[in-house]
Amino acid sequence: MADRTLRKDVSNCSDRRSWLRGPWAVSVACAGLLATDLAAGRAQEAMPSRQQDAQENRLPASPTREQAADADTLLAAAAAYYRAGEAVRARRIWERLAESGEPRALYDLATLYLKGEGGLPHDPARAQELLTRAAKAGEAHAAYRLALLLEERAREDDGTTRLEAIRWLAVAARAGEPRAAYRLALRYWNGDGLARDPILAVVWMTRAADQLPQAKDMLERMRAALSPAERAELARRHAAFGSDDPPASDSAIWRLQIVALADRTAVENVWRDLRRRAPDLVEGLEHWIVRSDLGERGVLYRLQIGPFIGRSAGERRCLALRTAGFDCFLVKADDAP
Repeated sequence: MADRTLRKDVSNCSDRRSWLRGPWAVSVACAGLLATDLAAGRAQEAMPSRQQDAQENRLPASPTREQAADADTLLAAAAAYYRAGEAVRARRIWERLAESGEPRALYDLATLYLKGEGGLPHDPARAQELLTRAAKAGEAHAAYRLALLLEERAREDDGTTRLEAIRWLAVAARAGEPRAAYRLALRYWNGDGLARDPILAVVWMTRAADQLPQAKDMLERMRAALSPAERAELARRHAAFGSDDPPASDSAIWRLQIVALADRTAVENVWRDLRRRAPDLVEGLEHWIVRSDLGERGVLYRLQIGPFIGRSAGERRCLALRTAGFDCFLVKADDAP
């Protein structure tokens, strides 16, 4: 595991440059601040620059009959209308394309609902519905924006929305959205809502560094903070996959089940023992004691820990736990009792 001293809290998060240069730690608080900085303009990300079109000072010609069937042409026309301040005309095109399930139009239309523009009300619920449709259709930017929207809602619920936000963040990152890869890397490094995994943190930050200048410096510092064993594991992964790219695996949320007993107190004792004997393996993880009614066979209490994105991440942690003397097996979060 990376040196714990590198993860101590940073006293001053207000100056991003200062905490990046100091004895480096990506504390949860500072990581959240930097991620917020990166996402500060997210409400604008779907929309083209108005200033750019203002220099041209013209609206696009109406699409011809032949062009009307071309989604790319219509999307370009809508973008130009929006840049010229004609949000209502842009909206009408996006609505027409959204009816046929065009993911980019769904995304742009959702952004209008988030901003209350184009004659539409401010309606986050409707925006979430449209973003979900676009994300399921493979639109990476929609998956990222959906993750941000769910993160905002997650402060008010029991944790289910937070897991969904992380899942969509992983979907966006796997689809090549660099901001999603950056945020996912920070979550893995800090154990923020996910099992702490410095290797995966470096893997995702490597992906982000291809397109985000901010990620390059962070990647260098992460690599410098890895332990010799972690560097060896990273080299092994590179040899196996030919690069540091994330493995092509699913983005499902998994848990590890540790034990199932009829006595809840005994299950709680197992969790305390696990934290005492293998603190590095459960640091940053949530735990659940799930009650399962088996009818005539009585009641079982199942100790589950996680979450893990993708089966391989859970399998690696389970192997480490077995080495430490604890049994475990994977369960999909959606299938958890």
